[in-house]
Amino acid sequence: MNNTKEINMKKIISKLMLLAMTAITFTACEDVPEPYDMPGSATNPIGDELTEGLYMTESFNSDFGKFTNVSVTGIPWVIDHNTAKATGYNNSVNTVSEAYLVSAPIDLTASTSAFLTFDYILAYANNEGENKVLITDSYDETNIAASNWEDITGKLQAAGRTADGKVDWTTFSTYSANIPAKYIGKNNVRVAFFYTGTASGSRTWEVKNVAVKEGQAPEVEDNTPTVETKGTLESPYSVTDAKTVGTGTGVYVKGYIVGYIDGKSITEGAVFAGNNATVETNVIIATSADETSIDNCIPIQLPTESNAPGIRSGVNLKSNPANYKKEVIFKGDLDTYFGTVGVKNTSWAKIDDKEIGNDTPGETPTPTPTTAEPKGDGTQANPYNAIAAYNAAAALAKGAKSDNDVYVKGIISTVKYTYDTQHGTATFNISEDGQAVNEFIIYGCLYFNNQKYTAGENIKKGDEVVVCGKLTNYNGTTPEMASGANWLVSLNGKTEATGGETPTPTPVVTGEGSHDQPFSVATVISKGTASTTPNVYVKGYIVGWIDGQVLSSGAKFNAEATVKSNLLLADTANETDISKCVPVQLPNNAVRTSLNLQDNPSFYGKQVLLYGNLEKYFGTAGVKGVTYAECEGQTIGTAPAAARRR
Repeated sequence: MNNTKEINMKKIISKLMLLAMTAITFTACEDVPEPYDMPGSATNPIGDELTEGLYMTESFNSDFGKFTNVSVTGIPWVIDHNTAKATGYNNSVNTVSEAYLVSAPIDLTASTSAFLTFDYILAYANNEGENKVLITDSYDETNIAASNWEDITGKLQAAGRTADGKVDWTTFSTYSANIPAKYIGKNNVRVAFFYTGTASGSRTWEVKNVAVKEGQAPEVEDNTPTVETKGTLESPYSVTDAKTVGTGTGVYVKGYIVGYIDGKSITEGAVFAGNNATVETNVIIATSADETSIDNCIPIQLPTESNAPGIRSGVNLKSNPANYKKEVIFKGDLDTYFGTVGVKNTSWAKIDDKEIGNDTPGETPTPTPTTAEPKGDGTQANPYNAIAAYNAAAALAKGAKSDNDVYVKGIISTVKYTYDTQHGTATFNISEDGQAVNEFIIYGCLYFNNQKYTAGENIKKGDEVVVCGKLTNYNGTTPEMASGANWLVSLNGKTEATGGETPTPTPVVTGEGSHDQPFSVATVISKGTASTTPNVYVKGYIVGWIDGQVLSSGAKFNAEATVKSNLLLADTANETDISKCVPVQLPNNAVRTSLNLQDNPSFYGKQVLLYGNLEKYFGTAGVKGVTYAECEGQTIGTAPAAARRR
């Protein structure tokens, strides 16, 4: 007798016995329930408590039951709040994750049609990652990915929101889908819940009350998501939405500019004002233009001009106090910033109906050379004019810089921002005749001698200038002089010192390693890596950080750090030559907390005094074991005893 006949015979015998018992005892007990069929077949290990028409059931109330948790990488499925939960987000960190939750074999030999149903909550559905419902009849536990899974996910609804904008963790959606016909009549069918998470985003999926039943799937109400469809240009996140969602790449956020942060955290440094702003690197936005509570705000990172031209110069309150209380839309990544949810890597903004940045919605045309007359060959004797410089930069590959420094000459037609002593650079456009046509962008221009501006004559519209430096085709759309890699050679025929081009100064070997006469960076470099010099002071400028294990390929000359364990130090604040820099190890102490650029981007370009040991680091002369620092008037860590100073 085959298995199916055996099952049917058991069911018939069971019914006859139960009917007989019911007839015998009917007069003695009127509350006897209707008779139940025998449980599922002996080949169905899930079916210990199954009734007719129910082929599999699992609540996930306290454990995974007969489901198998298979973690490929990262964070596995867990039992949480009486559900099976999958997420790659834990302790404010997104982890690359991939995991399956696989049922035991399901016996559908007695079925003519069946459907799968379960209840679920899918939160943060706009984040990266996948959530799938899978089915197979050829499961391979040694190679789960090769199990010929069929995707029957269909549409999963995003979680709803409560009145205050938070995820509604109490209202579950119901999934219901027919089992494909090719699996009906088989006894080795498995279903699985599959999810992935990335390092930059993850969803949260809670599942419960799973069942496979005989029949056709009922209609399921389309629970249209509320906030999860937002984050687009057409429907940007509000500040409340952004704080709730927490993470996401390339999303749009809308709010009013209500201030900025001057310090290391939003709790200590928030300034709710538009006039007399002291920083250009960030703004705070809120849902209301009159907001003054940090709990209702998020910080927005304004990246360097080389990373996103126009964002910082066009939005910051120091240069644009009139932007205070204006509504703005930003595109960027939701991430931790100043100790709270914020927007980083900002690539686009819209304020007063003006779009800023290269990452604008829609297609951005590739720049084409102008048809006006180019002049010059880029040498000191025969500088490019604005048109020739534009054409030469436009011919470069996307994001590439020219191999050699070139000279460009023109008349200032537009001043984006002028020099100041805090940032030391200026951004302006030049043209052949000083008119705002056929212009070329001089971005992040340093002062004479390739140094940051500290004092001297400033620029203005109509000035004739000669600039030297590298060309770049920023983002493949904006030909310009590369930010921080060009400097002023001549202003109306004058130079700072000699009347001609002044060469870049060579770093000087100075100091004796004491507090009052610290080593220069050049001194540290001159000592090499042969020996260790303990307990010395070193002074220099924070010019970047190192991403990875190799200095030559990992040096980053910006403030957008992704690590906290190191810095790059140089004798000049604008240095971008790694041969003139030394790496600084930040041990896990107060110095790391207070100096690392990831948490303290405002220290980029600032002068710092460090106390530590001269040792080989990243394969070159460096500073390790730093226990004390002085920067911007702050003392960090414990100052060494005077006797230890040299």
